[in-house]
Amino acid sequence: MKLDRLINGLSIRQAQGSLNRNISGIAYDSRKVKQGELFVAIRGYNRDGHDFVDQAVDRGALAVVVESLPSEISDQVAVIQVANSRQALARLSANFYDFPSKKLVMIGVTGTNGKTTTSYLIEKILLADGKKVGLLGTLGYWLNGYFQPAKLTTPESLDLQGLLSDLKKSRADTAVMEVSSQAIDLHRLDFVDFDLLLFTNLSPEHLDYHKNMDNYFASKLSIFKQNPKAVAVINIDDAYGKRLLKVIPNQVISFGQAPQADVILNSARLRDNGTVAISISTSSLHLDIESQLYGYLNVYNVLAAATAGIALNIDSQAIVKGLAQARNVKGRFQLIKSNSGFKVVIDYAHTPDGLEKLISSGRRQTKGRVITVFGCGGDRDQEKRPIMGKIAAGLSDIVIITSDNPRSEDPEEIARQIAQGANSCNNCCVIIDRKQAIAEAISQAKPEDLVLIAGKGHETKQIFADQAVDFDDFKVAKQALTELGYETN
Repeated sequence: MKLDRLINGLSIRQAQGSLNRNISGIAYDSRKVKQGELFVAIRGYNRDGHDFVDQAVDRGALAVVVESLPSEISDQVAVIQVANSRQALARLSANFYDFPSKKLVMIGVTGTNGKTTTSYLIEKILLADGKKVGLLGTLGYWLNGYFQPAKLTTPESLDLQGLLSDLKKSRADTAVMEVSSQAIDLHRLDFVDFDLLLFTNLSPEHLDYHKNMDNYFASKLSIFKQNPKAVAVINIDDAYGKRLLKVIPNQVISFGQAPQADVILNSARLRDNGTVAISISTSSLHLDIESQLYGYLNVYNVLAAATAGIALNIDSQAIVKGLAQARNVKGRFQLIKSNSGFKVVIDYAHTPDGLEKLISSGRRQTKGRVITVFGCGGDRDQEKRPIMGKIAAGLSDIVIITSDNPRSEDPEEIARQIAQGANSCNNCCVIIDRKQAIAEAISQAKPEDLVLIAGKGHETKQIFADQAVDFDDFKVAKQALTELGYETN
């Protein structure tokens, strides 16, 4: 693509060098630049792409996009200065891939908790209706039958536009994706045109990044304002959902138990095997949905997905069929089946609200004790640690505080901060080694008890300051059960 065409729509402060040259691709990592490409220098958290402009040129970049001009650069390289490189990358990427989101039905799911499961359930509904669907989220990117591992919940703008382009080339017609608040703020979703945006809920999370809940909410709000033509599917049982409802310009279809909801949750129950069944209705429709998802906390995920199906005018039988076919997502209230007589569940809950819902849901379907194993991630919001300690101590019979992903922090100090909130708990202890903590919890379990292992869910690595080691809660828990003589499947 000609450079002058590629930069169409950019707000350019100044340009040096000829724009009449062919650009074969775009890169924002200097190590991945290929001959004939354009390099976009982005200021990151730990590194500044401007420090690697020379490396990009040495690797064959014919043009660079920067916020600050380099002191020296070859006169054979075009230099384009912009105010914000991330915004520029989003526009360049959309131009390069010819705005693929305009050629797909785009569905975005945003909120604090439930994004992964709700996105997955919407995909199942669409597949049941005969659609060809791509799914992009925390667990990976499914591109109409092809899988790619995920580095980010919401990819960088260049990668996202490329994935959507690949999706369209594979003859898919719809994309469902998780929308994170950081991705919104960092312009990864600029020039992605959504047809439907679903809001699950909002509770304290990422406050090390957003600083306060108002900023966090503003980030979520902005994606709706950027897409005023998108249908907004809103959980109005959530306080921030009600707040969102008042200020967004979109057509809204609301869901919840509230009588003013467009899609009303009439009833929800757990069947004998612990799976969820709900009854919902609109002014013209009634659906009884028998889900295979385990755990009461999935009620709102099923409700949200069903509402999205209704908003998309999906046949009601396809909604019921798709939700009936879905199984629990990896690391989301994931039950390890065994002959132990007690249950072991793996869940990603890593926020105060998520942990509270997890334990409360577990309590509803457990005749025995609830044993909770959890920790908090390092280099993340510290204020939530004692709050989560208090929640776990108040709702569980036994709490084992352990290490999560400590990153650069001391795991014992993280555990100490958690334990401050659980200081009145007589049945709380700290076992830093996560494998030992899980084994101890399972060894204490008796028939009809429930062991909840929270925080890492689907993750397969434990991240320390100097390394990331293999660690899968599901596999570790299964091993602990096997070593005690129980059979698992």
